[in-house]
Amino acid sequence: MSLIPSINKYVGDTCFPATKQEIIDKAKEHEAPDQVIEVLNELPEVKFYGMTDLLRFIIP
Repeated sequence: MSLIPSINKYVGDTCFPATKQEIIDKAKEHEAPDQVIEVLNELPEVKFYGMTDLLRFIIP
């Protein structure tokens, strides 16, 4: 099952550009499940400029 809809649900309202930590904080603020947090923790330490930018690191 794809986590993309879940990730969008929990971080879709993030104000970009955003750092990895800001995205994780937003997901936690929305009480994202551990599985979503684990995926976000695997992101590189870069600045993300939008959901498309973020998702390109998640979609295989």
